[in-house]
Amino acid sequence: MDLGADRVRRYRVTADGAGVEPAGTAVALPPGTGPRHLVFGAPGTPGEGFAFVVGELDDRVHVLALRTDDDGLLAADAVTSVPACVTPGPEGVGAFPSHVALSSDGTRLYVAVRGPDVVAVFDLVRDDAGVRLVHRSDAALEGVWPRHFAVLDTAAGDVLVVAGQNSSTLEALRVRSDGGSDPLASLSLPSPACVVERRILEG
Repeated sequence: MDLGADRVRRYRVTADGAGVEPAGTAVALPPGTGPRHLVFGAPGTPGEGFAFVVGELDDRVHVLALRTDDDGLLAADAVTSVPACVTPGPEGVGAFPSHVALSSDGTRLYVAVRGPDVVAVFDLVRDDAGVRLVHRSDAALEGVWPRHFAVLDTAAGDVLVVAGQNSSTLEALRVRSDGGSDPLASLSLPSPACVVERRILEG
């Protein structure tokens, strides 16, 4: 992600393993996008064949259609975009998307937005034109400045664990099938910036 140049670039490891080199065609996004994070649609889901980029500066989610370029390398074209959330931030504070991730089944997209301090929930809907993002809800957070989150797959649905950087909190919320959410728990932690799930393997 090249935030300053509004480009999504692809690199590959060099043959000697000592560095990286450009690979494929850079995707040009509208000026002022500020691409921050990207997630690829999961195989066998409505998002297959697409990628989703959040713009930190334009407060939008950009949909990229994946393709193969003339050199046989992965490339993409920007096809559409939607606002990252509908909840306004406090007066004088903008909206700055941070992290983006798929639901555990790959049919929804979650976007954390600093300022409004929400996680936006989108359905991925496939039609003849490709894939559409349908906004379902903005899950309000108790924490401030959601920098990152992890999606945990549970028997009762997705649980999001969100790092509230400026409130020094971790909070967990469950996303319901109707797109709404329910708070579960919170924990004080100095300025968390990233959440990583630790999986314990039995046997």
